[in-house]
Amino acid sequence: MKKLLALSKKILAFTTILSLTFLIAPQPAYAATATVKVVTVAGGGGGGNFNGGGGAGGYKYNAAFTATGGTGYVVTVGAGGNGSASGGTYPAGTVGGNSAFNYATSTGGGYGATQNNAAAVGGSGGGGATTGTTAGAAGTGSEGFAGGNAGTAGEGYPGGGGGGSGAVGVNGGASQAGAGGVGTVNPIAGSVIGQLDAGSYWLAGGGGGGGLTATFGAGGKGGGGAGETGNPGASGNNGTANTGGGGGGAGNTAAGGNGGTGVVIISDGYSIWTFTSSGTWTPTIDANGIITSATGGTLTTNTGAMLVKVAIVAGGGGGGNFAG
Repeated sequence: MKKLLALSKKILAFTTILSLTFLIAPQPAYAATATVKVVTVAGGGGGGNFNGGGGAGGYKYNAAFTATGGTGYVVTVGAGGNGSASGGTYPAGTVGGNSAFNYATSTGGGYGATQNNAAAVGGSGGGGATTGTTAGAAGTGSEGFAGGNAGTAGEGYPGGGGGGSGAVGVNGGASQAGAGGVGTVNPIAGSVIGQLDAGSYWLAGGGGGGGLTATFGAGGKGGGGAGETGNPGASGNNGTANTGGGGGGAGNTAAGGNGGTGVVIISDGYSIWTFTSSGTWTPTIDANGIITSATGGTLTTNTGAMLVKVAIVAGGGGGGNFAG
């Protein structure tokens, strides 16, 4: 009887152990993320009325920005600066508007010098004027370069070129106004935003300087407007829209060219979202870190990358015979 009682207790103990309930703690929720590339170009500065070229808008490139699904990222696209107005008072132009992605800001380009106003500092600096402040203005940090210096009256009043995101504006001299500083190649594969040259698209070139009898300066590669010459002179040429190119400097008493508007470009390597005006970019990202959709901007596709993606996915193996 005692043995039976002991055995029943063991069975009861075993049964109790089997009936235990194990609780699994819920996993914490997480937000999916993806890595994107972001180019931010500010608006270009206006060209000077006699005769500095406008500086390009500031250029920034983030090759590895971590985007979080469902988050709205504020995008600001800067307007191009106004060229200085025509007339014998030689008024100053205006700097370009700042552009930004998620509040990381690129600085608007500086305006070109006139007879009565020094060139302005900007993302890239404006070029100098022969009869005013001859020195070009500085750029801002790594966003762009300084404007070029103007030449002398004896050289035909050649203005300095506006700075570009890739190089200093060229100095005026020897009957030749300075060319705008060269810009930077658009690094977003598949994007066609920028000035096309030799198969690449260039952004943020400086405006060319103007002159009296000197030959005008060419716009910097990257949407910079060319300068003009004459007495009374022709108006400087505008920077190209959505490149951040600086406006061209003008001949005597003529209006400087307007700077080009800026741009913001976002890409995950396959899709490209381009903002030519301000807005908000909101991605949807799956658990594998793939952006499945996004709102905001104009959507295009990097065709070459999509072909590679399809090739990796495509093609199953052949079936075996009965023996295999």
